[in-house]
Amino acid sequence: MLDDLALFIKVAELGSFSKAATAAGVPAPTLTRRVQKLEAELGCQLLHRSARRLQLTAAGRKVFDESYLHLSSLDKQMALIKKDISAEEGEVRVLAPVNLANGPLRPLWGDFMSRYPNIQLTLQLNNRVEDFTGSQAELAVRVGPLANSALRQRLLGSIRTVLVATPDAAAEIEAQGAELTPSELGRWPWVASISESIRRLRHRHTGEMVNIDWRPRAHINDLSLAIDILKTCGGWMLCPVSLVWEDLQRGDLRQILRDWEGANREVHVVWNDRNILLRRTQLLLDFLTEETRRIPSLLGELPAVSKARRSGLESK
Repeated sequence: MLDDLALFIKVAELGSFSKAATAAGVPAPTLTRRVQKLEAELGCQLLHRSARRLQLTAAGRKVFDESYLHLSSLDKQMALIKKDISAEEGEVRVLAPVNLANGPLRPLWGDFMSRYPNIQLTLQLNNRVEDFTGSQAELAVRVGPLANSALRQRLLGSIRTVLVATPDAAAEIEAQGAELTPSELGRWPWVASISESIRRLRHRHTGEMVNIDWRPRAHINDLSLAIDILKTCGGWMLCPVSLVWEDLQRGDLRQILRDWEGANREVHVVWNDRNILLRRTQLLLDFLTEETRRIPSLLGELPAVSKARRSGLESK
């Protein structure tokens, strides 16, 4: 009815069906039928038609006066909404895990804001999975399988989960020879995430599965802190390679039992399919998709250790 009402107002303003049809971009017969339909729905005649002139009836004047300002206001609101949808400015709210947002994704946030200076970025970081639907965020970065099938997703990458140890512990473990299996790692202290005290390892070539179920020396709900404690106290742990990339390159930590790894951690960016994807949100979504293709740890790669560093480690 709103469309028909807008056509009626256009006819009343211009005083002519043909002029109104031209202004509205619809055929004159179509416009006439639409106005007649509106009259039928309202149960009254809105226009006096004659060969010479077109006049509003009393009912038509009342409808015109009461509808004109409302429709004009609605048109302005719709124009503002369309502008907001397509504008490369405004706020984009994102949920993300602390360790991921402040780890491999860390440089991307500033790069995005530099590329789009009129977009305000609100990052809400939490290692716990928050309720995306109730958060009013436009995007969320998620690690692992998605529980909510109503969300759309785009894969950003996959992070390998590897066994790492401090240099002294690594040397002791490697001294046991290639026959050492994960089931024997309980002889050395280890650190674990508090939510994953039982870890499952898989042999990359044979597919054999092994559970690590000994009590760790420390249970911590933040992997970055767990890594710091590991480097201070010594021992080993299972963690995403993205969080120890530089430690492995520098030799502060060393990868052990390379044939055994935990489950890969798939990283997705998700959004609610029921909501309109604003232009500024689409820009961030595309930016993250493009830039994460350049991050080695999200491509399932492992850091390369320089020959000089490798020689130094082997001589210890």
